[in-house]
Amino acid sequence: MHSSLQLRVLQLGVVFGVILYLVNFIAADTMNTLYAAADMDIWIDISPLWVLLSYFVTGLLFALGYANFYNGIPGRGLHKGLQYGFWIWMVGATPVFFLILTNILVPAEVVIAWIIMGFFVNIIFGLLCGWLYRPHKK
Repeated sequence: MHSSLQLRVLQLGVVFGVILYLVNFIAADTMNTLYAAADMDIWIDISPLWVLLSYFVTGLLFALGYANFYNGIPGRGLHKGLQYGFWIWMVGATPVFFLILTNILVPAEVVIAWIIMGFFVNIIFGLLCGWLYRPHKK
């Protein structure tokens, strides 16, 4: 991968990490009543630094995946990004949420909210990738 493309992927990863942090910060504030309905023993306190780092890694992996699979994704531009975001949500996130729903004592309302939030976040990230990422022509 060309060094300017590596920098673009890193930039996308940082932007996605910040967006993910903001979305989760807002969602956590609005979903406090749903979280409170769950058994408090399932929640653990995590350092905000680790949370932020996990968001940056998630964003970086999303952008890196887009760059690596770019030629195999149908469409062009925003449509290509939309396809990628949808399929990452469909095959990556949704099965995990269903496993959480069936195996961990998290209220169904919380998991459904996570599924919906994950859909919109992945679509937004995909659209941003489609808009901002352009590989060099050979």
